[in-house]
Amino acid sequence: MFLKSLDVSSLTRDADTLFKLFDKIVQEVGVEHIVQFITDNDSAYKSAGKKLIQKYGSFYWPLYAAHCIDLMLEIFSDSKFFPIIHETIQKAKKITKFIYNHDKVLSLMRSDFTNGRDLIRPAITRDVMEKEVAAIVLEDKEFWLQCQQIVKISEPLVRLLRLVNRDEKPSMGYLYEAMDKAKENTEARLKNKISAYIPFTSVIDARWDKQLQSPLHAAGSYLNLGIFFRPSFKKQKEITEGILSTITRLVPDPNEQDSLSSQIEAYKNSLGDFGMPMAIH
Repeated sequence: MFLKSLDVSSLTRDADTLFKLFDKIVQEVGVEHIVQFITDNDSAYKSAGKKLIQKYGSFYWPLYAAHCIDLMLEIFSDSKFFPIIHETIQKAKKITKFIYNHDKVLSLMRSDFTNGRDLIRPAITRDVMEKEVAAIVLEDKEFWLQCQQIVKISEPLVRLLRLVNRDEKPSMGYLYEAMDKAKENTEARLKNKISAYIPFTSVIDARWDKQLQSPLHAAGSYLNLGIFFRPSFKKQKEITEGILSTITRLVPDPNEQDSLSSQIEAYKNSLGDFGMPMAIH
């Protein structure tokens, strides 16, 4: 449900001000009802979120997943880390600008090549770069090879981005496994050649480990029946640690923790009601 919005246009959005706003919301909702508190990834919001966790310590403050994945893709195109990819994207932007500056070319693209769909559009400016664009499209073989490479390494993350952005179902129970699969897919697309995929999977790991990964993601994966009971599912140690950590944080009563832990064992081993044919189906 939507609770409310606040007009903060007259306020300075520093860490202290944001913390006071967030703290008021936590008290209004009731700390015992909160599982996670998600904010923007800006530095002031991060500082406010950390202060909130230090005060309460009974819920999670994960960073916004879609923004973290966006940052992974941004690094892939950063000239400091991947200059060839950056150069290729700049060429692609020139082609896109050229197409959108010429009605006949734009109409041809939509009717014969993209089924009416548009390209991602950078800022459109009038240009006189026909010869340069023609040289890229018709003569620059390395450009098209690099485009193929960019699709290979970016598509797994783009698919993951769609997962966390869609509204049909919550992504919490899918994100942990989906991140693993995105990495595996990237490695497979680069023929499992370590020197080829490590520069990209290292970027993914850095963002995942430092900013995005939360015990909640592990718990969500553990309690997702379609994932946990799949024969191919790897019951990693961190998945089990995630569910136990989540129980400890969200349920302060030791007796309730014990009760939940025993139910987790029954769930994991399909005992009692969890082993009934209806439950398994």
